[in-house]
Amino acid sequence: MNIGIGEKVKKLRQDLGLSLNQISDRTNLSATYLSRFERGVVPINVDNLEKVCSALGVEISYFIGSPRNSGDVIIRKYERQVDLKDERCIHYNLSNIEDTCTFLPRYVDLLPQTDYGEGVHSFPHEGEEFVYVLKGILQLWVGGIKYELGAGDSAHYKSTIPHRWVNATSENVQIITLNDTNFYLQI
Repeated sequence: MNIGIGEKVKKLRQDLGLSLNQISDRTNLSATYLSRFERGVVPINVDNLEKVCSALGVEISYFIGSPRNSGDVIIRKYERQVDLKDERCIHYNLSNIEDTCTFLPRYVDLLPQTDYGEGVHSFPHEGEEFVYVLKGILQLWVGGIKYELGAGDSAHYKSTIPHRWVNATSENVQIITLNDTNFYLQI
């Protein structure tokens, strides 16, 4: 079984001889919440994880590393590896064989953004891309054409066509994506 981020936090905290209350004092997060996070009962957002990392004296990359190949067939929600692309979206890898598979499944949480014009660039690349909207309203630009997709809508397009995702709302947009080009295999 993979060690989740919460378990890694707990191990480092204990190795440093710090109590949950000490981390709570340093982060303004309750000890109860931190305990539940360490046990994989509740998720943690990036802002809170950064607070925990600061309290432990490490960078966020200490817990969020490169792709793994554990070979496990199942990946639990609390075991998902986080990949921070930028301040606008958080990618959660949905595979335990990312560095050997030919396609890349991800859950993406697009954060609300106020500057979605010039600050968001199209990203053409090889292959095909599939997007399924779980929650919210996604603005999808493909080949210069703007589409609005709601929960339950999907899109499938050649990735060589310039495209981008935009969350122009005040709520998070959650999507599932599949890329038939695994970027980890190209590194």
